[in-house]
Amino acid sequence: MNKKFKAAIVLTLLLSMLLCNSAFAEDAEDEEDVVVSDENLILVDEKITISLAGDVSYSTYVKNKVNQFGVTYPMENVREIFQNDDISFINLETAITDRKKPANIKKEYNFASNSNTAAELANSSIEIANLANNHALDYGQEGFIDTMNLLDAAGVQYIGGGRKLDEAISAKIIEVKNKKIGFIAFNAVVPSRTWLATDKRAGQVSMYPYEVDKRLAYIKEVKSQVDYLILSIHWQGLSDAKKEKDYINAAHKLIDAGVDVIVGTHPHLMQATEYYNDGIIFYSLGNFIFPNMGGRADKAAIVQLEIDRSAEEEIKVKYIPTKMLGNRPVLLKDQERLNELYYMNAVNKKFNSYVQANGYMIKIEK
Repeated sequence: MNKKFKAAIVLTLLLSMLLCNSAFAEDAEDEEDVVVSDENLILVDEKITISLAGDVSYSTYVKNKVNQFGVTYPMENVREIFQNDDISFINLETAITDRKKPANIKKEYNFASNSNTAAELANSSIEIANLANNHALDYGQEGFIDTMNLLDAAGVQYIGGGRKLDEAISAKIIEVKNKKIGFIAFNAVVPSRTWLATDKRAGQVSMYPYEVDKRLAYIKEVKSQVDYLILSIHWQGLSDAKKEKDYINAAHKLIDAGVDVIVGTHPHLMQATEYYNDGIIFYSLGNFIFPNMGGRADKAAIVQLEIDRSAEEEIKVKYIPTKMLGNRPVLLKDQERLNELYYMNAVNKKFNSYVQANGYMIKIEK
């Protein structure tokens, strides 16, 4: 093809582009008189997505991997999920501190994650963490305050712990797309009374099943300030058949008081999900980033709450199954993913929930 012919083609293309731009401009001028009412306006992003994950501890075997491959290693396979949602929540079951001596050397397990863990949680788009658990004070008051200071510096909010009682019990409210989402947390696995916050001491707030009634007034007060209330509780859940009724009754009382979603942690295993009245109860989310324990303890899920504001603000639940591999979570795929959903449905059989093949859970009307 000679140069003159090429030049003619280029000139023709340029003229075509100019004519098209002129046509688009005329269309735009014509559309200036079109009035779009609020009733006909379709918002591009009506959905609010909140990701919930269970126990996270960059300690022991996980810490060995971090020291070998860097602090970004544990989240490498799942970080994008948290970066693409609106709010991400974890149960931070560790102190974040460089202190070497645990508060109680006789305690069977003491967890400490390197001080750069807090910044990495922020880098992975974790907006809020629960400190109401049985490992947050493994390195004493000093290690606990280190944890809060480092989270503050990284911009990660936390619930279930504070430098004094009023901070420890306080809810955190995050506003997303004109909706206020409240988070609050309590511990029902307290290793020592010295772990409980007072007006003069840092710590947590307990809520065993027998203590639920005395927390209800505060929970109702928090709910009056938000559109949705998520309560994290570190407890046994459905671990003990003899006591599970106490935990189920406690969960029902919390939902009746206005809690929309209960997030249970501690048993290290995924437990059942129950729809109760207008609320959702995850009795346990299991381990997420945790030293490999083997078997079922290495299987978990990221559970996403999808609030569709254009559909009567219904909360949809989506399961994204994971497993620990090389001391970090990976997403399950294909048949292995389906097998995990089958397992969850076997666990859920005693309640009224069912996970479909697409990962979305539905309520089964009895």
